[in-house]
Amino acid sequence: MLFERADLFQAGSPLRKQVRSREWFTASVQVVSARILQPYELRPVVDEDRVARAFADWMRCFDLNRHLARSVRRQFILYMGGVVSRELVRSEAIGVSGEHHAIQDVELSRIVEFWPEGYCALRFCAEICSAILEDEQLPASSFVEARQSLTTWWSMRENAAEYAGWVVPFFQRVMAESPDWDRVDAPPRSNSAH
Repeated sequence: MLFERADLFQAGSPLRKQVRSREWFTASVQVVSARILQPYELRPVVDEDRVARAFADWMRCFDLNRHLARSVRRQFILYMGGVVSRELVRSEAIGVSGEHHAIQDVELSRIVEFWPEGYCALRFCAEICSAILEDEQLPASSFVEARQSLTTWWSMRENAAEYAGWVVPFFQRVMAESPDWDRVDAPPRSNSAH
C-alpha cells in the first residue's frame, strides 16, 4: 500500500463509511495521487469541482446499488472501486504536471508516461479498495501492474474516451479479477439472481 492507514482513515470508524464523505474523498484524491506520481517526478493537479462531481455521480450509483452490498459484498466493493475510477476518468478530475522521470520498471514507466491521469485514478481506487477489503476481512485483491502492458492501457484509454463505462471492467482486470466484458459497467449480480 502507498500509505499508512492512519494517514487517511480515522481509527474506530469503518473505512467503508469514511470514504462516503466528500471532504475525505477530495483530500484523499490529492494525498494518494501525490504518492502515486512521486516516483515519476510528476505532481497531481486536482480539480476540486470535478472531484466533487465525480464523488456525487459515484454516490448516486452507490445509493442505487447498495442493496447488493449484503449479498455480494466483495464484488460490490470492487464494482464501486470501478465506478469511482470511471467517474474520475470521465470527469478528468486528476491532471498531471511535471516532466516524466522513468523508473526501472520500463513497461510501467511507459504506461504512466502515456496516461498518467488514468493510471493515477485507477491506482487511487485500487489502494482504497484494498484497504476496505482488508478492513472488512474479505479476500484481498490488489493492483497488478505486472499483468498490464502499454498496449492494454492504450486500448483502455481509447475505449474510455468513447464510453467511460469500459473503465469498470478494466479496473476489475487490474485488480486481478475476472471482469464480465459483456456487462461492461453493470453492477454485480446478487447471489439470488443466479
